[in-house]
Amino acid sequence: MKKIISYFKFVKESISRRGLWFSIKLIFWELSFDRIYGLETLSIVEVDELKISIEESTHAKIYQASNYFLLLHALNSLEKCGFQFKEKTIVDIGSGKGRVLILFAEKGVKQCIGIEISSFLNKVAYKNSQIWKKKNTYSNVEFTFETIDASKYILPDEVDLVYLANPFDAFILSQVIDIIKKSFLSKPREIFIIYMIPIHKEFFDNSLFQTIYSFQSDYIIYRTLEDNKNEISK
Repeated sequence: MKKIISYFKFVKESISRRGLWFSIKLIFWELSFDRIYGLETLSIVEVDELKISIEESTHAKIYQASNYFLLLHALNSLEKCGFQFKEKTIVDIGSGKGRVLILFAEKGVKQCIGIEISSFLNKVAYKNSQIWKKKNTYSNVEFTFETIDASKYILPDEVDLVYLANPFDAFILSQVIDIIKKSFLSKPREIFIIYMIPIHKEFFDNSLFQTIYSFQSDYIIYRTLEDNKNEISK
């Protein structure tokens, strides 16, 4: 019943914010993703089903995959902003069942890293990635899934893009942003960030992150600039 209510709430809010026609497209493509790819990413998983500790669940949110239609929209926007997918390393923080990483793999990235606190979700994501690889033997993409609290993760220097879909509360998000900053200071470079459902976007309002594209209230694309190293080192 809780899951039905969650779906109904999503549809109601979408129609209110985006209009009926756009919402119909969202729902149609959302229901199509698993059928097209032969995967299992659609179902909602409540916090009490994530099989995490009580302490970890304090900052967690329910699992609901990023909407397929909005994901495609965001990736197209990312490409228009100058991001080239080939040979890139992508991190999805709060990667759930791996839908986002599958779509980045479709784009030809070199490495897809999923950071997820729930080992239960990570097992499903790994299974989905192996199904995709068997169907796409031409691809050399490397999938890696780490079961870890996002606030304890160390972002590798080779990461080119971070994806966030509001997977945890503001407390953890602030720490994740500090982790991105540390990685940037360790190796100043252009890092792209897709922040889906940007309800805490105020955390990105500083000298490191430049907004390069936003779409309604659905997502924002940020980019770091190497020239900002001196600014955030002060």
